[in-house]
Amino acid sequence: MPKEKGPEWQHVICVSDDSDDKPDNLPTIQCIYCDRKFVGGALRIRGHLIGDKKIGLKKCSKVPDIVASKFLEIESKRQEDQKKKQQLVKVVQQHSVYRARQGVFGRPMAIAAAKTMPGHKWWMSFGAQTPELQKIAVRVLSQVTSAGSCERNWSTFDFIHTKKRNRLACKTVEKIVNVHCNLQLVTKIEDINYIDEYIDWSSDADSDDNVD
Repeated sequence: MPKEKGPEWQHVICVSDDSDDKPDNLPTIQCIYCDRKFVGGALRIRGHLIGDKKIGLKKCSKVPDIVASKFLEIESKRQEDQKKKQQLVKVVQQHSVYRARQGVFGRPMAIAAAKTMPGHKWWMSFGAQTPELQKIAVRVLSQVTSAGSCERNWSTFDFIHTKKRNRLACKTVEKIVNVHCNLQLVTKIEDINYIDEYIDWSSDADSDDNVD
């Protein structure tokens, strides 16, 4: 039996731990619900509890529904993570094909089109050889870029760094801009009925108050 036990081991009893005598080095275990004995590890225990036919065991007929649901969720997440890893490996492999200009990527037409076509349209036309990489490239390159966030910071900076307050040190201005932007965010969060995209400056924005 492994030294670090997972949650599935709480639902079985180790009948014999002479795993060194077995070809697979696995102990004989017994289900605490249906008393079925079998040789295996965590994977076979989960399969027995949820009824996975791939492990060659029948589903436990007496396992509580809450236990079965728990391990169904665990197994589903494990398979999803495994699928993501497989997709990641495929993307890495396909990226090497793209970088090496193999197949369609090395054709003169594809190379010439890359200089004139938008990125997402180019991948839609020539990326069928690498479907996983094509999907990512199309999603990334089809996004619309915007300088809105930067412009909002510049607007805040212009409001603070005026002719009357042009002697502020750079670090001081940076801190004031940061505080003002955070106050805007807090106001948006606290105001449930907030609709406007921007928060108006205070009416005395052009007052003669100096910030040292």
